[in-house]
Amino acid sequence: MITIAVVDDEKEQVDRIDGYLKRYFTENDGERYVSVKFRDGRELLSGYEPRFDIIFLDIEMNDTNGMEVAEALRKIDSKTVIIFITRLAGYAIRGYSVDALDFMVKPVEYEQFAVKLKRALKRVLANRDKQIKATVSGGEIRWINSAQIKYIEIQNHCLIIHLENEDIKTWSSLKNIAEQLDGCGFAYCNRCYLVNMRYVTGIVKNMCVIGDEKLLISRYKHNEFVSTLAGFFGRGGDNT
Repeated sequence: MITIAVVDDEKEQVDRIDGYLKRYFTENDGERYVSVKFRDGRELLSGYEPRFDIIFLDIEMNDTNGMEVAEALRKIDSKTVIIFITRLAGYAIRGYSVDALDFMVKPVEYEQFAVKLKRALKRVLANRDKQIKATVSGGEIRWINSAQIKYIEIQNHCLIIHLENEDIKTWSSLKNIAEQLDGCGFAYCNRCYLVNMRYVTGIVKNMCVIGDEKLLISRYKHNEFVSTLAGFFGRGGDNT
């Protein structure tokens, strides 16, 4: 399910975007969606929780400035995809400061809208955490969200998946798990450990620090690991 917010004080514009959404998702049989409409930025920010995948945000509203709304939004939600709607293309250039994906110039035409939405959906789907399947003791199947995994180690031909509150033993190869988690911000610190970058709190000499734990970074994996970590935080923790 894709969750979309449309923020604009012009009813005609909101209705147009709403119609375009219905047309796009009807013509492109894929994800289901739900849209929520807001009359201005203050209404959007009131009690805001990070739940929208995409936000279409008007810049020039009567009571609020869309750029200021986006700046406030980014303090509490780094993931949502922002697409600005504006009458002045030059004004939208500032959108890069709030990591806006794109902008559309009013009056928005469907062909333009479809191209922007397709690009936004691609980023949303790429950002989503993956689920991996683990077979545990007794043959039970566990589905594990990649965001909950701190690191995975191989020990005596058994994989131990270290989560925030528990450790799970399963039977697979570390290579197979690494392939499943490709694009989710994981990297080898040595041949026995696959680490989730979002849990790394530092590097001390040749050790990777994850909370109170330290994992050895091998000489052969050092440059690759540090480069992956730098890239991850350089994107603000965005796995795309």
